Amino acid sequence: MCIAVVQDTDGAVEYPTVKLTPSNWAVIAKKKALSGDNQTKTVEWYTWEIARLQKSNALLTALKARAPPTPGTVGPVDNAELVTAMTAFIDAREKYQKKQADP
Repeated sequence: MCIAVVQDTDGAVEYPTVKLTPSNWAVIAKKKALSGDNQTKTVEWYTWEIARLQKSNALLTALKARAPPTPGTVGPVDNAELVTAMTAFIDAREKYQKKQADP
């Protein structure tokens, strides 16, 4: 690595050599890879992942079995409540605007 040149992010500074520590880093990495101790996923993780996927599958199955809602349909009870709420909102807004207009 004596001839390697590493530039800084702005390109202004160059480092003529690179020193990797520890010096036997390649041997350490190879031993770790061959030992099989570098697994990050445990049995508990796989168990959790299987349970999560089963729940997701059950949810998707339930969603597929349900009929899709038809757009633009509102029940009469919901529509009456909506009209009441909208009327109350419009009345309150008009009162507020009148109060703001009159000093």
